Amino acid sequence: SEMCIRDSASSHATGQFRTALAGYLRNTLGCTVDEEHMVLAGGAGTAVESLVFSVLDHGDGIMLPTPYYPGFTLDLLSRTGAQIVPVVRDSAKQFQLERPHLEESLAQSKSRVRALLLTSPCNPTTQMLSEESLTLALDFAVQHDLHVICDEVYAGSSLSPEKFVSARRVANAHSAEASQLCHVVWGLAKDFPLAGLRVGCSIISNPELRSAVQVLSRFHGISADTMQLLAHMLSDQPFMQRFTAQNHEQLQGRHRQVATKLDASSIPYIPAQAGLFVWLDLRRFMMGNSWEAEHELWHRILHEGKVNITRGQACNAPEPGWFRMCIAHVDDATLDTVVGRLDSVLSCE
Repeated sequence: SEMCIRDSASSHATGQFRTALAGYLRNTLGCTVDEEHMVLAGGAGTAVESLVFSVLDHGDGIMLPTPYYPGFTLDLLSRTGAQIVPVVRDSAKQFQLERPHLEESLAQSKSRVRALLLTSPCNPTTQMLSEESLTLALDFAVQHDLHVICDEVYAGSSLSPEKFVSARRVANAHSAEASQLCHVVWGLAKDFPLAGLRVGCSIISNPELRSAVQVLSRFHGISADTMQLLAHMLSDQPFMQRFTAQNHEQLQGRHRQVATKLDASSIPYIPAQAGLFVWLDLRRFMMGNSWEAEHELWHRILHEGKVNITRGQACNAPEPGWFRMCIAHVDDATLDTVVGRLDSVLSCE
């Protein structure tokens, strides 16, 4: 029947895509990826939300190092009823994750904490979690019986791919407990970028949790046409090698270009490790150390310089004065104009 033909075609596309995606993720994450451990989803944000919904009860807490991706507030809280428990990191140490930060956050939480959400590479700081940082996070999680969800959606956008370390690789080497508690999320939106296709996945070794997330995935599946298209793309090794090499080359070049221009204008920033943006430190250009002063500076940059950058407060930065500037979606001439206008506004402060 027509229904059987459609079901067969969908199943075939799913199988091809899962195999191709698993191969890509093994190369990108640098670790083993079992196809049976992958749960497909309609985007990385959906994958994160499904994990949180499956792990937490209403009112439970999820620890989240600051600053973090602004969309997490909507992704994590809208349906789950979870509470974000901020883990405040030190800007003087370029927002590295340290064990005291985790212990202090857990001790101060008014909610029952069930999970820790990490991002590596981080949006907005661009920093990657080192093997040491991931190990201390897993030590902490195992001790307190917490699930660790690591969003690695920018894994393929590292400026030094050999330095990226996946939480899954560290968890597998850490212990059987860590392997069962650590879950990695990835999607096509950033590294390719193919956000409009709404494709993501979670990698879950824990069979009970995987079953729960698979049930939810029925409501945000990926179309057979999309999977067939991507299976061909990911399986085309000559294309993938060219694309990956060119992507890294252009991203590295853009970050060097931005760094040179910011240095020339004496605009401080954290040296980028990955991502499609740069994390600016504009604290010394503010009229005071407050969120109101940050908003006023943002307002001036927007209305006088006609440049829109993301305020640190929107990213739950631990202190005022940090801004995220996206750099990968404009041409060189536009970038020159952006930094020039930013310099002009800041020079008046």
